[in-house]
This record gives sequence, structure tokens and C-alpha cells, in this order.
Amino acid sequence: MSHTAEALPQNSRKGIPVFNVDWCKACGICIAFCPQEVLKEDEKGKARLVDPDGCNSCGLCEVYCPDFAVVIDVPGGDGDDADPGEDESQAAARE
Repeated sequence: MSHTAEALPQNSRKGIPVFNVDWCKACGICIAFCPQEVLKEDEKGKARLVDPDGCNSCGLCEVYCPDFAVVIDVPGGDGDDADPGEDESQAAARE
């Protein structure tokens, strides 16, 4: 089965991708599958969210990451989705 943004469940509240920079190996898969093109490489080649408002919370980055380095964090959730390995800009984007 091919995953598309329509095929994945949508949260009732918009979430954003949060990256564990320690687990990310800079493969670029999440960037390649992002339909909104809101993920870009940082100076180390690792994925980062550059446009939180443009993200549609489809979850493709989380689904296709082979290293489980990205999760969709829903603001106001239980907080378990956030990872202590996220970088400061990602933490600020979530707030």
C-alpha cells in the first residue's frame, strides 16, 4: 500500500515534526517525502522544520524515517512525543 497524505490519519489538532538530532543520520528521506516542502537540511545535512505554519501534519516524515528520528508532536498533548534530542530551534517552533 502506498501512503499518501490523504491515507494517513489526521489529528484533530495540528502537530509538527520534532527531530531527534542524535538519531538522524541525514539520509534526506523525510525531506524528499514532505509534500509541503517545509523540511530542509541544516548545516550538518540533518532535517529541520523551516516553516511550521506550512506543515499539514500529514506524518509522512514520521512514517518514512528509517531511524525513528522524527515524531509528530501535537501541542497540548501529553508531551511524550517530544524528544530531548531535539534542537533548540525545533523546541522554539513548538512553543
